[in-house]
Amino acid sequence: EQLDLAYNGFPDAQELSEIETIPVTKAEIRVVVHPEHPLAKQDRIKISSLAGEHLVMMDAQSKVKRLMDEAFAHQQISPHIVLNYTQILCMISVIRSCRYVGIVSEAAMHSVPGCDQFVLRSFEEPLVFDVGFFFKRGRYLPKLGCDLIQLFLSKEKPYMEAWEKAHSR
Repeated sequence: EQLDLAYNGFPDAQELSEIETIPVTKAEIRVVVHPEHPLAKQDRIKISSLAGEHLVMMDAQSKVKRLMDEAFAHQQISPHIVLNYTQILCMISVIRSCRYVGIVSEAAMHSVPGCDQFVLRSFEEPLVFDVGFFFKRGRYLPKLGCDLIQLFLSKEKPYMEAWEKAHSR
């Protein structure tokens, strides 16, 4: 497969040797719950709090799923995943109707689409990862690609500055 240009959470470290990365922003993995769910009352969520919950997770290829799997393994937790989603609206519907717990990533200082009627909580030890552009090392990047990267960098800069200020406390 040829990768021209992608915008996403960066691949794992072992895959980075062949990939050029341009960080644009950060994303934090957050817990999404219905306002009536008991976890909504907590300011921050312990990973261990999810042990008995029905979870709605992103699909297996996502950076979020890989990081959550690592966090669960570190805590020796076998999560009860009832659905792996690729579309956020699917997750929202399940949380609304079944009161399950969703796991999403939230880009720095942006809201998660469709989650405004729910409660989003950070983990006690925040799970944060870099998001940006990446492409195969040594591959020619056309001017349009370079312009797109510069546009994203300029648009995300104020959000990143606000995020860094809020998280430096």
